[in-house]
Amino acid sequence: MVAGAVVEATNVDTGTTFQGASNEAGNYQVPFLLPGDYRLAVALTGFKKVDRAGIRVSTGAAVTVDFALEVGAASDSVTVTAEAPLLDTATGDLGQVVTRHYVETIEYSTDRNIQPLALLAPGVNGTQGGTYTASTHANSVSINGGGGRQGDNEYLVDGISNTVAGGNPVFTPAIDAVDEFKVHTTMFDASMGHTNGGVISLTTRGGGNELHGTVYWYNRTTALQSNYWSNNRNRTPRAPMKYDQFGYLVSGPVYIPRLYNGRNRSFFSTSLEWVNDFRNL
Repeated sequence: MVAGAVVEATNVDTGTTFQGASNEAGNYQVPFLLPGDYRLAVALTGFKKVDRAGIRVSTGAAVTVDFALEVGAASDSVTVTAEAPLLDTATGDLGQVVTRHYVETIEYSTDRNIQPLALLAPGVNGTQGGTYTASTHANSVSINGGGGRQGDNEYLVDGISNTVAGGNPVFTPAIDAVDEFKVHTTMFDASMGHTNGGVISLTTRGGGNELHGTVYWYNRTTALQSNYWSNNRNRTPRAPMKYDQFGYLVSGPVYIPRLYNGRNRSFFSTSLEWVNDFRNL
């Protein structure tokens, strides 16, 4: 690309726009983009404007998008669609992104906790350990690709360290509040420290131009719990069970009637989760 071109990245969900410009070598950078789908527009006097949709920016990713400007009037434009998926050629980072669609559709056999999904990424092994509460889960996950031993991993939430001694997360956001997360197995850059193993970087959901809400209640009781085959054979009754996990998520644009309309500008997202655990009592 030529020097001096203006690059605009527009978030499809929020309508917010971020700008950058190409330098004398034709390279450009639009930093600090939140994960999401974007539309890019490149404009420069004497060249046709280029629009490109379908740009996905994932957690912890550095996306490279090349443009070729054609000589023409500024009123002319070139729209690029149906492009092949982008490859991360900007970094040597190896890892696996788990998207919101997968987080929402996968079935959770026990407590609804996001951290054990890291075991689905290549180069990761371990076991789901510890006791889940409303705010934390003492997880045991080892990322072999990072070269570290079990318990030497780093957890990040929205770029902030979320790790205590022993390699456990300080807290785990509710599943409905998670946008996506990435399991970095090796070759991550110097912005991620505190570990000689792997990194699990999680991004929470932000607001958008549409109002969204979720209310949930997951209940497990003795009456709905089947007994083990071995217990039935030995005439052992079912263990007492009473477990409730419930909460909500609300997100959207900030709106104050007759005073402020935050569409395309200001957004909010809030969630809360409770757990009542009376298992084996």
